[in-house]
Amino acid sequence: MLAFPQMWLETPHSHRELPNLTDEDEAIVHLAEEVQDDIIEEVHGAWPPCPRHAHPLSLGDTDDGRPAWTCPDAPELSVPVGELGAQPGWTV
Repeated sequence: MLAFPQMWLETPHSHRELPNLTDEDEAIVHLAEEVQDDIIEEVHGAWPPCPRHAHPLSLGDTDDGRPAWTCPDAPELSVPVGELGAQPGWTV
């Protein structure tokens, strides 16, 4: 079991303590969801944007079970969390 530090997420409009998580993938997904919600509220638009559609990407899993940003309409459009800017055609 990994020992995770207690984390706080602070943005211009919110600050909250994140729950105690013991699984790395669970922590990645939870933090990514929180950040996504705050950014969408801040920019009043999709984030991260789907490269083919006007909606934001959703959190899902890659074929090997890693957390990934995935298009809800085209699940084959998927990129691991943390790799958006490293993939051709994907932007942050």
